[in-house]
Amino acid sequence: MPITTRTILGLPTSHIPLFLHLLIETPASLSFLLRPESQLPLLSSSSSFSSSSSSPSPSLSPSPTTEDPSSSTNHPPRQLPPITAQQATEARLILRNFGGLLLSVNCLVFYLLFLFHHQFSSTSLRPENKKDELIRGITACLSLYHVFPLYRAWKRICMSSSSSSAVDEKKRKKDMREEERKEGEKEGEKEKEKEKEKEDMKDETQKTLGGPVVHFVVHMIVGGLMGAAGLGLL
Repeated sequence: MPITTRTILGLPTSHIPLFLHLLIETPASLSFLLRPESQLPLLSSSSSFSSSSSSPSPSLSPSPTTEDPSSSTNHPPRQLPPITAQQATEARLILRNFGGLLLSVNCLVFYLLFLFHHQFSSTSLRPENKKDELIRGITACLSLYHVFPLYRAWKRICMSSSSSSAVDEKKRKKDMREEERKEGEKEGEKEKEKEKEKEDMKDETQKTLGGPVVHFVVHMIVGGLMGAAGLGLL
């Protein structure tokens, strides 16, 4: 007896999980790509900090009547400093990178659900040719992901060059101020320590997996080869 495939709304039952995945993850990928602030509350709070810093709100100040004495003696509340503009940009790039990964997986699911069957319904292709075409389709879908880390690496390179020039300008102004006044030696040492900590943190991020320059070259090569293979150019 021939095996009958059960269907629901015209789709085989084995395709329903993939279809549900496509319905759920498509809005999620668009949210990460278009509105990364909605996925990370720190980004929205950092954007509103600059507007609220000039005019302090009285609601943010703790009320002396509602203060818990035990919390002030044992564990005093500590307010975390807001993230900088560069850190917010880095966070947005990482979130958009994740959104690009979701988008490429959704394209793959769409290909398997709606394009794969029509592409291989023809019996003129040999089995080995069908396998090649299947690999080309999957490669084309996954090549879309490499666009987003490529863009992130480019933005990190631009931010690194701009921040280094800003640091050089800040050091030059600081040297001029130190020559004019010698009384602020302690403050200058504190600023130097803060800048050294920032530079150490920046060096750590720049060295991760080779840094943004290596990321840019690797994703450009791999993404370009995958896109060419998906289009049938290789």
